[in-house]
Amino acid sequence: MPTSPSNKKYDTPEEVREARNRRQREYRQRKQDGTVKPSNRSNEPNLDEESKRLQKNERQRLYRLRQKQAKEQIKKQEECAKKCKETCKPVAKQEVVKPVAKQEVVKPVSKPVKTVEKTSKKAKKKEQTTAENKPVIIASDANIKNLTVLYKKMFKTDKIKIFDFLQDASKVSDAIENEIVERTGQITAPATKKKRYTAINAIIRDNPSLNLDESVIDFYKKKLSYYSKKLDKIAGENEMTEKEKRNYLDWQTILSFKHFFKNMKDKTLFALITEIGVRRVAEYAKLVVSNEDSKELEDKNIILMENDVPTKIIYNKHKMEHKYNKQVLTIPPNLSKVLKVYIDYFELQNGEYLFFKENDKNKPYEKFDKLLNTLFKKVVPDKNISTNILRHSKITDFLNRIPTINQRKHLAYEMGHSIETQAMYHYIK
Repeated sequence: MPTSPSNKKYDTPEEVREARNRRQREYRQRKQDGTVKPSNRSNEPNLDEESKRLQKNERQRLYRLRQKQAKEQIKKQEECAKKCKETCKPVAKQEVVKPVAKQEVVKPVSKPVKTVEKTSKKAKKKEQTTAENKPVIIASDANIKNLTVLYKKMFKTDKIKIFDFLQDASKVSDAIENEIVERTGQITAPATKKKRYTAINAIIRDNPSLNLDESVIDFYKKKLSYYSKKLDKIAGENEMTEKEKRNYLDWQTILSFKHFFKNMKDKTLFALITEIGVRRVAEYAKLVVSNEDSKELEDKNIILMENDVPTKIIYNKHKMEHKYNKQVLTIPPNLSKVLKVYIDYFELQNGEYLFFKENDKNKPYEKFDKLLNTLFKKVVPDKNISTNILRHSKITDFLNRIPTINQRKHLAYEMGHSIETQAMYHYIK
């Protein structure tokens, strides 16, 4: 029996049906002759006609059900949009009134709003009202966080109702000195105590309306000075604390983790830490993507894009602003490639954060230290890796190679600290 070519084109539906019927007749004829090739699906169960029919009916039923649900959802959306238009029309008409637009009263209202936004960006301060008829408290996010933790330890609540509790210096000092870490059950380290006193001194300095006694202010200053000197003495010995001994990793070991990370965000974060000087948590959290270094972004750190390629990191906000002012670092080629893939994948636009909050690229990832810790937990689950550990590890490995003075200056600039601090970061084993 002649067979029709499989690549033949048909002009009419009748020809298509005729060709299909012809192929079916040929197949039946070959089946009778015993020339049909055996099926490759030998592992599939042989279902009788009744079970096949039931499965087909079930598929059709599910398909019709999905179609019905989709139509109902579209209908609801149309009804909702219709109601919204009906309710919005009169409001829109009422707002567009010519006499209101011509009034000059609107201008002085808009100006103060703009100045408030500018001052808040420039000062990077958080205004917190504690209660009605109470003074406005001005403090940074970090200082408010430190004071909130302390307040919770003292009064069993994290909502600070009044700041007058700072007047009782002895009670506050006892709470700081005897503060216990819940996870370990041990008294907090000197570094934590210094953070508490730093926050208190900063809030007292920025809020003279608290009207604390001079003796109380001097007491907090002396406490801060005591712990600052104590930490400098510990750092001057170039020895690890017990916590650092438990979590320390050699820099070459850290570099060997590169191939463990498959997730794009993990790869980018690891490259940002290892391909260039390790920075502080707050500095990483403020990184945004931009095509220019504009005044609008002066309170953020910038991944500068040139011809859609990351070329520089600009640190506008960092701990050593008083020494280095604005820092501009050239991005190494390997890091630039990783950042380019990451930025294109997430389709980041100007002003959007490199590490952003879930489903909102205009908000930074709030707990960046936990993001970093989680990254290394995937490889070393028994370690708590922080930027402090990473900075110590990198500098120790670097100084063990006996670099030149210029090389030391370059790394100190990359990491945003002085050569003196760099020497303190060096662990002597």
